[in-house]
Amino acid sequence: MKNNYFDELEALRLAYPDLTLNNKGYEEIPKDVREANKEGNTKIEELLETLIASFIKFQNFKQRDDGTFAIRCQTAWTPYFVGVSYFPMEDFKPDSPLMAERSQMIKIEEIKAQIKELEDEDEAATSWGAAAGARWERIQSLKRALRYYTKIETVSDDI
Repeated sequence: MKNNYFDELEALRLAYPDLTLNNKGYEEIPKDVREANKEGNTKIEELLETLIASFIKFQNFKQRDDGTFAIRCQTAWTPYFVGVSYFPMEDFKPDSPLMAERSQMIKIEEIKAQIKELEDEDEAATSWGAAAGARWERIQSLKRALRYYTKIETVSDDI
């Protein structure tokens, strides 16, 4: 079953209503309110850190004109610039394009790790019998899977 991060975030939004702010410009949740909701803020940040690669800091939930909610947070736009980003809560539903892309990226990283592990075993191997052949076959199979997931023509030996 796919994780429904939307439900987790929605439960946190409802449990910590003071972390919702219809900010105007740079307006932020007051420090005393944030401190009173520290546990919720921490839970939200821990979840967002796993979901958004460039995540820096949760700021608030914001109600949009259509009644749905967005997450306002600080993200690293470049290695040298941090700025505000808004993520519609719907982006965290299991079948959203954002979550599908995230799942694919996780799968790609898992395949790369398996290839590296097998190549490291190959380097450390002292014999080149059937086990080496099986490792080679598994590496080639994983590289085919990697080509499928990355939709590229060739996969370099330097992963």
